[in-house]
Amino acid sequence: MTVVSRSLTNTAIREEHGNLLVWRVPNAARLSLLPNFIARPLAVRRFLQVLNRQFDVVEYPSWAGEGALVPASAATVVAVRLVTTVRTVHAYWKSSVKERAAADRTFWRAVGGRGARERLREVAVATNVVDVAIVPYGIRIPAKTPLSGAPVVLIVGRLEPRKGTEIALRAAGLVAASMPKARFVFAGQIGRDRQGTPYQDVVARDSRLSRAVTLMGRVDQASLERLREQSSVIMVPSLAESFGLTYLEAMAAGRALIAFDIPPARELLGGDGIPLVPPNSEALADAVLELLSDHDKCVQIAEAGWRLLLERYTVERMVANTLDVYRRIG
Repeated sequence: MTVVSRSLTNTAIREEHGNLLVWRVPNAARLSLLPNFIARPLAVRRFLQVLNRQFDVVEYPSWAGEGALVPASAATVVAVRLVTTVRTVHAYWKSSVKERAAADRTFWRAVGGRGARERLREVAVATNVVDVAIVPYGIRIPAKTPLSGAPVVLIVGRLEPRKGTEIALRAAGLVAASMPKARFVFAGQIGRDRQGTPYQDVVARDSRLSRAVTLMGRVDQASLERLREQSSVIMVPSLAESFGLTYLEAMAAGRALIAFDIPPARELLGGDGIPLVPPNSEALADAVLELLSDHDKCVQIAEAGWRLLLERYTVERMVANTLDVYRRIG
Protein backbone atom coordinates (compact mmCIF):
# COMPACT_ATOMS: atom_id res chain seq x y z
CA MET A 1 0.00 0.00 0.00
CA THR A 2 1.31 3.46 -0.90
CA VAL A 3 0.26 6.59 0.98
CA VAL A 4 1.06 10.28 0.48
CA SER A 5 1.04 12.34 3.66
CA ARG A 6 2.50 15.60 4.94
CA SER A 7 6.13 15.87 6.04
CA LEU A 8 6.96 17.78 9.19
CA THR A 9 10.03 19.20 7.44
CA ASN A 10 10.66 21.16 4.25
CA THR A 11 11.98 18.13 2.38
CA ALA A 12 10.26 15.16 0.77
CA ILE A 13 10.73 11.88 2.64
CA ARG A 14 10.19 8.28 1.51
CA GLU A 15 9.53 5.74 4.26
CA GLU A 16 8.98 2.00 4.15
CA HIS A 17 7.17 0.17 6.94
CA GLY A 18 6.77 -3.45 5.94
CA ASN A 19 4.33 -3.49 3.04
CA LEU A 20 3.42 0.16 3.64
CA LEU A 21 5.22 2.80 1.56
CA VAL A 22 4.77 6.42 2.68
CA TRP A 23 5.77 9.49 0.65
CA ARG A 24 5.84 12.61 2.82
CA VAL A 25 5.25 15.87 0.97
CA PRO A 26 7.14 19.02 2.13
CA ASN A 27 5.14 20.97 4.67
CA ALA A 28 5.97 24.42 3.30
CA ALA A 29 5.93 26.10 -0.09
CA ARG A 30 8.75 28.17 -1.55
CA LEU A 31 8.58 31.94 -1.29
CA SER A 32 5.43 33.07 -3.06
CA LEU A 33 3.24 36.15 -3.42
CA LEU A 34 0.26 33.93 -2.71
CA PRO A 35 -1.05 33.35 0.82
CA ASN A 36 0.44 30.24 2.39
CA PHE A 37 -2.90 28.44 2.56
CA ILE A 38 -3.01 28.65 -1.26
CA ALA A 39 0.71 28.35 -2.04
CA ARG A 40 1.15 25.18 0.03
CA PRO A 41 -1.60 23.11 -1.63
CA LEU A 42 -0.38 24.30 -5.05
CA ALA A 43 3.12 23.10 -4.17
CA VAL A 44 1.67 19.76 -3.06
CA ARG A 45 -0.27 19.50 -6.32
CA ARG A 46 2.91 20.12 -8.35
CA PHE A 47 4.77 17.52 -6.29
CA LEU A 48 2.11 14.90 -7.00
CA GLN A 49 2.09 15.78 -10.69
CA VAL A 50 5.88 15.39 -10.88
CA LEU A 51 5.69 11.96 -9.24
CA ASN A 52 3.15 11.08 -11.93
CA ARG A 53 1.91 7.91 -10.28
CA GLN A 54 -1.20 6.69 -8.53
CA PHE A 55 -1.27 6.09 -4.80
CA ASP A 56 -3.69 4.07 -2.75
CA VAL A 57 -4.31 6.98 -0.38
CA VAL A 58 -3.57 10.70 -0.40
CA GLU A 59 -3.91 11.97 3.16
CA TYR A 60 -4.57 15.61 4.07
CA PRO A 61 -4.97 17.38 7.43
CA SER A 62 -7.89 19.57 6.33
CA TRP A 63 -10.97 19.27 4.15
CA ALA A 64 -10.67 22.68 2.47
CA GLY A 65 -8.14 23.99 -0.09
CA GLU A 66 -5.56 21.22 0.04
CA GLY A 67 -8.03 18.42 -0.58
CA ALA A 68 -9.65 20.40 -3.40
CA LEU A 69 -6.35 20.70 -5.31
CA VAL A 70 -5.36 17.03 -5.31
CA PRO A 71 -4.93 15.90 -8.95
CA ALA A 72 -7.68 13.50 -9.94
CA SER A 73 -5.07 11.02 -11.16
CA ALA A 74 -3.17 10.93 -7.87
CA ALA A 75 -5.38 8.54 -5.94
CA THR A 76 -8.80 6.97 -5.77
CA VAL A 77 -9.00 7.77 -2.05
CA VAL A 78 -8.46 11.22 -0.56
CA ALA A 79 -8.18 10.86 3.21
CA VAL A 80 -9.16 14.03 5.03
CA ARG A 81 -7.63 13.74 8.47
CA LEU A 82 -9.41 15.81 11.10
CA VAL A 83 -8.13 16.20 14.63
CA THR A 84 -11.45 17.46 15.84
CA THR A 85 -14.76 16.44 17.33
CA VAL A 86 -17.88 15.58 15.44
CA ARG A 87 -19.66 18.68 16.73
CA THR A 88 -16.88 20.85 15.34
CA VAL A 89 -17.36 19.24 11.94
CA HIS A 90 -21.03 20.15 12.06
CA ALA A 91 -20.23 23.72 13.07
CA TYR A 92 -17.69 24.32 10.31
CA TRP A 93 -19.21 22.31 7.47
CA LYS A 94 -20.92 25.24 5.76
CA SER A 95 -18.74 26.52 2.97
CA SER A 96 -19.29 25.37 -0.60
CA VAL A 97 -15.49 25.35 -0.97
CA LYS A 98 -15.31 22.68 1.68
CA GLU A 99 -18.03 20.69 -0.03
CA ARG A 100 -16.11 20.80 -3.32
CA ALA A 101 -13.04 19.52 -1.46
CA ALA A 102 -14.77 16.21 -0.79
CA ALA A 103 -13.84 13.67 -3.45
CA ASP A 104 -16.23 10.89 -4.46
CA ARG A 105 -14.53 8.56 -2.01
CA THR A 106 -13.38 10.75 0.84
CA PHE A 107 -12.50 9.27 4.15
CA TRP A 108 -12.74 11.48 7.21
CA ARG A 109 -10.52 10.75 10.10
CA ALA A 110 -12.12 12.36 13.13
CA VAL A 111 -12.51 11.89 16.82
CA GLY A 112 -16.01 10.90 17.80
CA GLY A 113 -17.90 9.77 20.84
CA ARG A 114 -20.99 7.62 21.17
CA GLY A 115 -23.25 7.98 18.16
CA ALA A 116 -20.58 9.88 16.24
CA ARG A 117 -20.57 7.58 13.22
CA GLU A 118 -24.30 8.13 12.69
CA ARG A 119 -23.97 11.91 12.94
CA LEU A 120 -21.03 11.95 10.54
CA ARG A 121 -22.94 9.84 8.07
CA GLU A 122 -25.71 12.46 8.02
CA VAL A 123 -23.17 15.03 6.86
CA ALA A 124 -21.56 12.58 4.45
CA VAL A 125 -24.83 11.86 2.65
CA ALA A 126 -25.38 15.59 2.10
CA THR A 127 -21.92 16.05 0.55
CA ASN A 128 -21.45 12.92 -1.58
CA VAL A 129 -18.98 11.38 0.86
CA VAL A 130 -19.53 7.67 0.58
CA ASP A 131 -17.22 6.26 3.22
CA VAL A 132 -16.98 7.50 6.79
CA ALA A 133 -14.70 6.10 9.47
CA ILE A 134 -13.89 7.44 12.91
CA VAL A 135 -10.41 6.91 14.32
CA PRO A 136 -9.95 8.54 17.74
CA TYR A 137 -6.84 10.71 17.98
CA GLY A 138 -4.09 9.23 20.13
CA ILE A 139 -1.13 10.42 22.17
CA ARG A 140 1.96 8.71 23.54
CA ILE A 141 1.49 7.52 27.11
CA PRO A 142 4.32 8.59 29.46
CA ALA A 143 5.47 6.71 32.53
CA LYS A 144 2.96 7.01 35.35
CA THR A 145 3.97 9.20 38.31
CA PRO A 146 2.47 9.21 41.85
CA LEU A 147 -0.26 11.77 42.45
CA SER A 148 0.99 14.82 44.32
CA GLY A 149 -0.75 15.65 47.57
CA ALA A 150 -0.02 19.37 47.21
CA PRO A 151 -3.03 21.70 46.80
CA VAL A 152 -1.81 22.83 43.38
CA VAL A 153 -4.06 23.32 40.35
CA LEU A 154 -2.45 23.53 36.92
CA ILE A 155 -3.99 25.25 33.88
CA VAL A 156 -2.19 24.71 30.56
CA GLY A 157 -2.80 26.73 27.41
CA ARG A 158 -3.01 30.27 26.07
CA LEU A 159 -4.51 32.78 28.48
CA GLU A 160 -7.41 34.26 26.53
CA PRO A 161 -11.19 34.62 26.91
CA ARG A 162 -11.95 31.60 24.70
CA LYS A 163 -9.92 29.44 27.07
CA GLY A 164 -12.03 30.61 30.02
CA THR A 165 -9.17 32.43 31.70
CA GLU A 166 -11.36 35.08 33.39
CA ILE A 167 -13.64 32.39 34.80
CA ALA A 168 -10.63 30.40 36.01
CA LEU A 169 -9.17 33.44 37.75
CA ARG A 170 -12.47 34.25 39.47
CA ALA A 171 -12.69 30.61 40.57
CA ALA A 172 -9.12 30.81 41.90
CA GLY A 173 -10.13 33.79 44.02
CA LEU A 174 -13.13 31.92 45.43
CA VAL A 175 -11.04 28.86 46.23
CA ALA A 176 -8.30 30.95 47.87
CA ALA A 177 -10.88 32.58 50.12
CA SER A 178 -11.87 29.17 51.51
CA MET A 179 -8.48 27.45 51.20
CA PRO A 180 -5.64 29.98 51.49
CA LYS A 181 -2.98 27.32 50.89
CA ALA A 182 -4.35 26.48 47.42
CA ARG A 183 -2.17 27.53 44.49
CA PHE A 184 -3.07 27.99 40.82
CA VAL A 185 -0.36 27.80 38.16
CA PHE A 186 -1.11 29.01 34.61
CA ALA A 187 1.35 27.79 31.95
CA GLY A 188 0.91 29.32 28.52
CA GLN A 189 1.16 32.48 26.46
CA ILE A 190 -0.26 35.38 28.47
CA GLY A 191 -2.86 37.42 26.63
CA ARG A 192 -5.52 39.99 27.54
CA ASP A 193 -9.05 39.81 28.88
CA ARG A 194 -12.16 41.00 27.04
CA GLN A 195 -11.48 44.58 28.11
CA GLY A 196 -7.95 44.45 26.72
CA THR A 197 -6.28 44.28 30.14
CA PRO A 198 -3.17 42.05 30.33
CA TYR A 199 -3.79 39.14 32.66
CA GLN A 200 -0.66 40.05 34.62
CA ASP A 201 -2.42 43.29 35.58
CA VAL A 202 -5.66 41.47 36.41
CA VAL A 203 -3.75 39.30 38.90
CA ALA A 204 -1.52 42.05 40.26
CA ARG A 205 -4.39 44.37 41.25
CA ASP A 206 -6.14 41.66 43.31
CA SER A 207 -4.30 40.84 46.54
CA ARG A 208 -5.91 37.41 46.89
CA LEU A 209 -5.04 36.43 43.33
CA SER A 210 -1.51 37.77 43.74
CA ARG A 211 -0.93 35.28 46.56
CA ALA A 212 -2.71 32.32 44.99
CA VAL A 213 -1.92 32.61 41.26
CA THR A 214 1.32 32.22 39.34
CA LEU A 215 1.44 33.12 35.64
CA MET A 216 4.36 31.19 34.15
CA GLY A 217 4.00 32.30 30.54
CA ARG A 218 5.27 29.88 27.93
CA VAL A 219 7.32 26.98 29.31
CA ASP A 220 9.37 24.28 27.63
CA GLN A 221 8.29 20.64 27.63
CA ALA A 222 10.57 19.62 30.50
CA SER A 223 9.23 22.43 32.69
CA LEU A 224 5.66 21.55 31.78
CA GLU A 225 6.21 17.93 32.80
CA ARG A 226 7.57 19.09 36.17
CA LEU A 227 4.54 21.34 36.70
CA ARG A 228 2.22 18.43 35.99
CA GLU A 229 4.07 16.24 38.49
CA GLN A 230 3.77 18.95 41.15
CA SER A 231 0.01 19.37 40.70
CA SER A 232 -2.90 17.39 42.10
CA VAL A 233 -5.55 18.76 39.73
CA ILE A 234 -5.39 19.89 36.11
CA MET A 235 -8.16 22.28 35.17
CA VAL A 236 -9.28 22.85 31.55
CA PRO A 237 -11.70 25.82 31.69
CA SER A 238 -12.04 26.20 27.90
CA LEU A 239 -15.33 27.61 26.66
CA ALA A 240 -14.65 26.33 23.13
CA GLU A 241 -12.33 23.72 21.64
CA SER A 242 -12.07 22.24 18.16
CA PHE A 243 -10.74 19.06 19.76
CA GLY A 244 -9.18 19.48 23.18
CA LEU A 245 -5.74 17.85 23.22
CA THR A 246 -5.26 19.34 26.71
CA TYR A 247 -7.86 16.90 28.03
CA LEU A 248 -5.81 13.94 26.86
CA GLU A 249 -2.54 15.43 28.13
CA ALA A 250 -4.06 15.98 31.57
CA MET A 251 -5.18 12.36 31.76
CA ALA A 252 -1.79 11.17 30.50
CA ALA A 253 -0.17 13.08 33.37
CA GLY A 254 -2.14 10.91 35.79
CA ARG A 255 -3.81 13.90 37.41
CA ALA A 256 -7.43 14.57 38.30
CA LEU A 257 -9.04 16.49 35.45
CA ILE A 258 -11.80 19.09 35.75
CA ALA A 259 -13.36 20.46 32.58
CA PHE A 260 -16.33 22.56 31.60
CA ASP A 261 -19.41 20.81 30.29
CA ILE A 262 -19.02 21.89 26.66
CA PRO A 263 -19.69 19.71 23.57
CA PRO A 264 -16.08 18.62 22.87
CA ALA A 265 -15.50 17.64 26.51
CA ARG A 266 -18.85 15.86 26.63
CA GLU A 267 -18.02 13.95 23.47
CA LEU A 268 -14.50 12.94 24.55
CA LEU A 269 -14.96 12.51 28.30
CA GLY A 270 -18.64 12.37 29.19
CA GLY A 271 -19.84 9.41 31.22
CA ASP A 272 -16.34 8.15 32.04
CA GLY A 273 -15.84 9.46 35.57
CA ILE A 274 -14.38 12.86 34.65
CA PRO A 275 -16.22 15.75 36.34
CA LEU A 276 -17.74 18.14 33.80
CA VAL A 277 -19.02 21.29 35.48
CA PRO A 278 -21.18 24.20 34.28
CA PRO A 279 -19.05 26.96 32.71
CA ASN A 280 -19.12 29.44 35.57
CA SER A 281 -16.68 30.38 38.31
CA GLU A 282 -18.83 29.21 41.23
CA ALA A 283 -19.28 25.67 39.90
CA LEU A 284 -15.60 25.49 38.98
CA ALA A 285 -14.51 26.66 42.43
CA ASP A 286 -16.77 24.11 44.13
CA ALA A 287 -15.33 21.28 42.03
CA VAL A 288 -11.75 22.35 42.77
CA LEU A 289 -12.39 22.68 46.50
CA GLU A 290 -13.94 19.21 46.60
CA LEU A 291 -10.91 17.62 44.95
CA LEU A 292 -8.27 19.54 46.91
CA SER A 293 -10.05 18.47 50.10
CA ASP A 294 -10.33 14.80 49.14
CA HIS A 295 -7.14 13.06 48.02
CA ASP A 296 -8.95 9.75 47.48
CA LYS A 297 -11.36 11.42 45.08
CA CYS A 298 -8.42 12.92 43.20
CA VAL A 299 -6.92 9.46 42.84
CA GLN A 300 -10.25 8.02 41.69
CA ILE A 301 -10.68 10.62 38.92
CA ALA A 302 -7.04 10.33 37.86
CA GLU A 303 -7.43 6.55 37.54
CA ALA A 304 -10.65 6.96 35.52
CA GLY A 305 -8.85 9.28 33.11
CA TRP A 306 -5.90 6.91 32.80
CA ARG A 307 -8.20 4.00 31.95
CA LEU A 308 -10.09 6.06 29.38
CA LEU A 309 -6.83 7.10 27.73
CA LEU A 310 -5.54 3.54 27.46
CA GLU A 311 -8.86 2.26 26.13
CA ARG A 312 -9.42 4.93 23.49
CA TYR A 313 -6.68 7.50 22.91
CA THR A 314 -3.27 5.85 22.44
CA VAL A 315 -1.02 6.40 19.42
CA GLU A 316 -0.81 2.65 18.85
CA ARG A 317 -4.58 2.30 18.65
CA MET A 318 -4.82 5.32 16.34
CA VAL A 319 -2.18 3.96 13.94
CA ALA A 320 -3.65 0.44 13.87
CA ASN A 321 -7.18 1.70 13.27
CA THR A 322 -6.03 4.10 10.55
CA LEU A 323 -4.21 1.31 8.70
CA ASP A 324 -7.27 -0.93 9.01
CA VAL A 325 -9.41 1.72 7.35
CA TYR A 326 -6.86 2.36 4.59
CA ARG A 327 -6.69 -1.35 3.80
CA ARG A 328 -10.47 -1.54 3.71
CA ILE A 329 -11.09 1.41 1.39
CA GLY A 330 -7.82 1.46 -0.56
